[in-house]
Amino acid sequence: MPPTDPYYAFHWKNQTRWMTTDHVCNWFGIECNENGDVTGIFLNGNSLFGNIPTHIALLTRLSTINMHSNEIRGTLPSEIGSLSRMEYLHLGATDISGSIPTNIGLCTTLRTLHLYQNKINGTLPSEIGSLTSMESISIYANDLTGSIPTSIGMCTQLTYLALNGNKITGT
Repeated sequence: MPPTDPYYAFHWKNQTRWMTTDHVCNWFGIECNENGDVTGIFLNGNSLFGNIPTHIALLTRLSTINMHSNEIRGTLPSEIGSLSRMEYLHLGATDISGSIPTNIGLCTTLRTLHLYQNKINGTLPSEIGSLTSMESISIYANDLTGSIPTSIGMCTQLTYLALNGNKITGT
């Protein structure tokens, strides 16, 4: 049975320097800027278990989260909306459930949103139209309902949209 503590790293495929006294910038899968601020989390396919903690919002310089193909549970925390520098959010093929927080629209620098093959329900929030830098949205194979919000037309940079495998209606 997998551990329930999201900070337990001993079952990960690569845990180099995690759970040590090394600076976080030396941990496997963590990228930092020259000031030592965490700017990227690259832990895709690393056998992670647990939830995304709400205090992820404390990583104010974070621009990339790439944690697809793990066993991440729970919901996408609404605190994700406070990550104003976020450009790339890839949490596809995890076990995230619940709805997409409306304050995702506050991530105005977001260019890529991949939440495919999860258990996301509810509607695609109209606030997604605030993401005018968005280039790629991939939220296929979930439980989304309703229609595609007309505000998505404001995403003038959008070149890829995958919403198949949901219960979305309309044309």
